[in-house]
Amino acid sequence: MNQIRKNLKVMMVFLAVMVFAVFHALLSLFLFTDTLDYSNDWTPTQEVLQFSEAIVRLSSENFEYYGGELYSPEDFKAGVTKTPATDSGAYEHKQNAYGTYRIVLHLTPGERYSIAGNSVTFAEKMYVNGELLLEVGTVADNEKDFVPRTKYVSVCFTPLTEETEIIIQRANFNHYNSAGVQLDIGVEDKVSLMTNRYFMGAIFQLGLLISGVLLNLGLFAVQSHRASLYLSLSCMFFAIRASLTNPKPIMIVFPELNWYLGHRLECCSMGLAITFMALYLMKVFPNLVPKRFQVLFIGGCGLTVGVYALSPSMFYTRYHISILGILFLLLALFFFFVIKNVIGRLRDYRLSQRLIMDGGIVFLLGLLIDTLRYTQRDLQMTKFGIIIFVYLNVLAIAIDLNATRQDLEEVKEKEAQLNAMNLSLTKLYGVRENVIAGITHELNTPLTVISGYAHLSANAVRDGRVDDKLLNRLQLIEKEALRLGRLTEHMKMQSYTDERVNLSERVSVEEILKNTKDFCAILCERYNNHIAIQCRSEMFISCIPDEVYQILYNLVANANRQMVNGTITLKAESETDRVRFACIDNGKGMTEETKWRVFEVGYSPDGSSGLGLPLVKEIVESYGGTIHVTDGAKGGTIVSFTLPKAE
Repeated sequence: MNQIRKNLKVMMVFLAVMVFAVFHALLSLFLFTDTLDYSNDWTPTQEVLQFSEAIVRLSSENFEYYGGELYSPEDFKAGVTKTPATDSGAYEHKQNAYGTYRIVLHLTPGERYSIAGNSVTFAEKMYVNGELLLEVGTVADNEKDFVPRTKYVSVCFTPLTEETEIIIQRANFNHYNSAGVQLDIGVEDKVSLMTNRYFMGAIFQLGLLISGVLLNLGLFAVQSHRASLYLSLSCMFFAIRASLTNPKPIMIVFPELNWYLGHRLECCSMGLAITFMALYLMKVFPNLVPKRFQVLFIGGCGLTVGVYALSPSMFYTRYHISILGILFLLLALFFFFVIKNVIGRLRDYRLSQRLIMDGGIVFLLGLLIDTLRYTQRDLQMTKFGIIIFVYLNVLAIAIDLNATRQDLEEVKEKEAQLNAMNLSLTKLYGVRENVIAGITHELNTPLTVISGYAHLSANAVRDGRVDDKLLNRLQLIEKEALRLGRLTEHMKMQSYTDERVNLSERVSVEEILKNTKDFCAILCERYNNHIAIQCRSEMFISCIPDEVYQILYNLVANANRQMVNGTITLKAESETDRVRFACIDNGKGMTEETKWRVFEVGYSPDGSSGLGLPLVKEIVESYGGTIHVTDGAKGGTIVSFTLPKAE
């Protein structure tokens, strides 16, 4: 169920990003293309145009063209101009490095009009009814005085008569291919709407690319993945190119940008963007492109960048279409190798890798369309392809991050399971150590007693003293040996179950106290201590006798170590449903810290193992009883505990 939820979450993210990407792409396509009504059937002899209904697009064919001449409005008034060329669109650059365009339109007097067009990439002056409304760079009839500049064409005017004369002087000593004139004219509101939308599309795309730069730089800073750095650099060079192509939004920030620098950056940025895109794809799809072709690809892109950066502008602009064709061919071959090796084992690749490949193919198609339609500026499919490519890569990053998050969650779950297992093993190891230590401790005392009585009995036999005392000692040895046998059998039974094995029986309190006294007498002889019993009434408890002996043996052994020539009193008193036992000594007593910590495993102020009293507490509490340590009235220590009465 959790896996299904995770998959649904991934699909929701995928659909959301895809919807947003398609919306963004369609919006960009709308902003970059002209969807307003145009009238392209205009002729110079046409009557007054209805610009409230359409924007008129004027191209070079609609103008009178005077090649090799720079005529002013005064020259046309004086009638000193030559006959215009019959075809102003097709000409050799050397014969038409400069010239004049002229057109006369019939417009409504008093109406506010606007003229907009592609960015000027040469030097240009525009006169409307004799008034200079636009000047870009320095127009001259020689290369020495000529200064190119870049600026988006956008001017407004109000005709006073029905005839409006537009004269454009152009000079071009920096670009081999002249695009000719292409202007859009209409009422100010419609043209302004078109211009604003065009700029908005450029800023829109530029913002997307800059976001891609920052996003991937952030990923590179965090993860140090070189693929993120390559994609960031690719987006950066695409952003540089987007800022330098129509409508050239970079001119808003740098209005005096040198034409040669800007144009070289514009051309180089495409080759660099494609280079880093390929490096990025090589990281995403390793070992799919042959090493030799990788070297050829990088070398070919580097060569094209070098041509743009180092050769004269007249040279590289002459072969610009050929260079774009080379870039397209290299990129097409690159994707051919990728697709060829991927198509057979598509299932082996992640969804994110497939999206990245799809984005690259869309960009490749956009570049192909723009290369084939280079002179037609109405549709810029490369920009559209870049948007799709960046969005699909963002989607791929989102999917990979989500997959990484899921992997981390699984790793955390497994880590938690391992930690729990380690903790359990540690606890089991501790339990094992405690059990071994407890068994050793509990066997040590009775074995010491048995050894002592056996030694005394052996001496008596050796001396020929066979009396009642010897028989009592031998009976004690037999009883304790049997008790040890029962203790080990009980521990064996306990090892087969997690629950406490109930072997309780009805036992006389007085008998337990007497047996404890007899058994522990030999322990107390070492420090010349003796044991006294106080039990005034006949009482019975429900217990496992051997466990009660364990309790009393441990308490007597601890009290015996605390004094010399003293008395250890074993006392029993009846309460409502319990019997209260007490082990009282008149030794040196305990400190407050010792009384608080005496039941901690391993704690012992006298250097013993520190296991006896914790075991005593555990046995007492297993019967639902309590155990306390207090000071005696005349010194020493009182350890009291309760056990349930027998029914």
